[in-house]
Amino acid sequence: MSEMRKFISVLRLFFLDFSRDKITVFFTLAFPIILLLIFGSFSNDNEFQKYKVGLFSTESEKITFLKEELEKTGMWEIRIYESIEPLIDDVKEGKVTMGIKVKGKEVDLIYKAGDISRIGSMNTLSKTVESILERKMNNVKDVIKVEKKKLSVRGKNVSSSAYTLAGTIAISLLSNGMFSIIGLMSDTRKKMVKKFRTTPVNPTSFMNAMVLTRLVVALIASFIMLMLAKYMLGIKYRLELLQFVTIGLSSTLAMMALGVLFIVIFKSAKAAENFATIFMTIVMFFTGVYFPISFLPGWLRRIADYIPVKYVAQGIRYSLGVEKMGVWFFWNINLWFFVFGVILLWLSSRIFFKPE
Repeated sequence: MSEMRKFISVLRLFFLDFSRDKITVFFTLAFPIILLLIFGSFSNDNEFQKYKVGLFSTESEKITFLKEELEKTGMWEIRIYESIEPLIDDVKEGKVTMGIKVKGKEVDLIYKAGDISRIGSMNTLSKTVESILERKMNNVKDVIKVEKKKLSVRGKNVSSSAYTLAGTIAISLLSNGMFSIIGLMSDTRKKMVKKFRTTPVNPTSFMNAMVLTRLVVALIASFIMLMLAKYMLGIKYRLELLQFVTIGLSSTLAMMALGVLFIVIFKSAKAAENFATIFMTIVMFFTGVYFPISFLPGWLRRIADYIPVKYVAQGIRYSLGVEKMGVWFFWNINLWFFVFGVILLWLSSRIFFKPE
């Protein structure tokens, strides 16, 4: 049998093995899609959640003016109450987020004690009401007009939720690449590998078939998420196909190499899998996958600079038009990912799959 036919046979085996492994299929295809549907829905730019605020005052002129000015901000939906008791009851029952009682020059804010999620919006509402009433009482006229102007990163408007999309794809590439190698070293897979050691199949061909399987799966999963994001969630992005495919392939190789490192360090596949799970949980929050690294303290940002997943997420965001990046820096990242992945995977094929 020729080497090509051997390679095709092994490749077919890996695709069949992947399709039968329900857990691997779930975490490679279904789990990232679930994350995308959850986080993508929360960050949808077309739907801004307005807080419901109850308003009570015996001064009809003041209450009408205050209602109009608050609703102009687009942050609050105002309900007017004719007495204070129903307003208090609705705040207790959660029908309105907060309540405002205006009497002369005094303003009382009514809210649930202990609800820390409302502290920020309550402080904003307090300052806004204070500013509106002072302007009304002092007959102050507007002299400054502020307008918002969006600047696209790469020539076309994209939604802020595309940031979440890029992070979800990065996590998918991480889990697909890293856990594929670790899973291959599990007790179940070792039996299959041991049988192949007795065959004339070249170790490099064996590893190449597994790598190609994971690269194809990674691209399929990524494009499925792109389609769902665009047509189901309405997320706007600017896809650069060449850059997207390049970072998808190179980062999958790099994440597979990372799995090899974990196997070498921890010796046991079970220990490596446990550490990889913890590692993935950490990088989801500390490498700018779902929110900008600028939100983190300086010392955490410096640590993130040494975690490769950070650059996977940056590369995906660059290919979707979400983040600005130097062209040479982007291709340099891919070069390092490719070299790192190929060298470690070649060495692992020599170590783990050499014939007996």
